[in-house]
Amino acid sequence: MENFNLSELTIYLEASGEDLVLKSIIETEIQKRIPINRQYSREYLFQKSILERHSIGVNFLPTTDSFKYYGHNITIEISLDESEFKEISTNFNSKPPINTEGRLKASLLVKENLNESQIERLRTIGFHTNEILEVECL
Repeated sequence: MENFNLSELTIYLEASGEDLVLKSIIETEIQKRIPINRQYSREYLFQKSILERHSIGVNFLPTTDSFKYYGHNITIEISLDESEFKEISTNFNSKPPINTEGRLKASLLVKENLNESQIERLRTIGFHTNEILEVECL
């Protein structure tokens, strides 16, 4: 399993079907890698959502809290308070840029299948960047 990246593991997890043993092995491997997943930083999402004014499609890793709360995919724009904006923009403009991981709050742009409680959680608690599988800039 160590030779597969997170995208490949996710594909294998989805294809594992009713094989509960294989599914458990893959889920365990994904869980081990979540804390070290630094594929997308807060500064990258800041750049795409706020500076470049893109809507962002976020696909979450299976087995993560974000996947459980929001599902596989959400379409958002990042929401920052004044102190978060200052911190992340300072990191972004540093030479060399500083990339950090952590929680980001967001506004849902496409309601999809989320209820009001989930939308409020996204707005107030958000998601952790290490739970992201892929990002699409729309």
